[in-house]
Amino acid sequence: VIGSVNPVAGPHHNFTGAEPVGVVTLIGCEKFNLKNLVAMISAIIASGNTLVVLMPQEGAAILAPLAEVFMTSDLPKGVINLLSGDTQELYKVIGSHMEAQSICYLGTETKVLTELKSLATASMKRVVWNTKESWGLEPVLSFVEYKTVWHPIGY
Repeated sequence: VIGSVNPVAGPHHNFTGAEPVGVVTLIGCEKFNLKNLVAMISAIIASGNTLVVLMPQEGAAILAPLAEVFMTSDLPKGVINLLSGDTQELYKVIGSHMEAQSICYLGTETKVLTELKSLATASMKRVVWNTKESWGLEPVLSFVEYKTVWHPIGY
């Protein structure tokens, strides 16, 4: 749906395709919103990424049944990892973690968002923040990278 064959003047084909970013960390908002959480989890794993979810302690009661749903689903082990804890303490660790390629912040605190952006610069992480609910293709596109390949013709 989001790949393309690009027109080129010359003896080449040019293809652009989407690839997953890699490991995405999702930091939940202060007010627990199951609908928004499920929408973002769906967008992140639909694009082929691995996910680490950090939810506030208030959302821990929902994470246990949600973890059981993911465990009994057809997803490979380790694709979705659910954590609960003090997000004010743990977002700095997630923001500076070198193995994560992207951060999705669902909260509304601009101080946290600014600090996440600053921490993400060391490892060139993509920071996505979305406070609106979106069920279309747009959230999926936030967690892919585009790769362009040139292929010669007739050689």
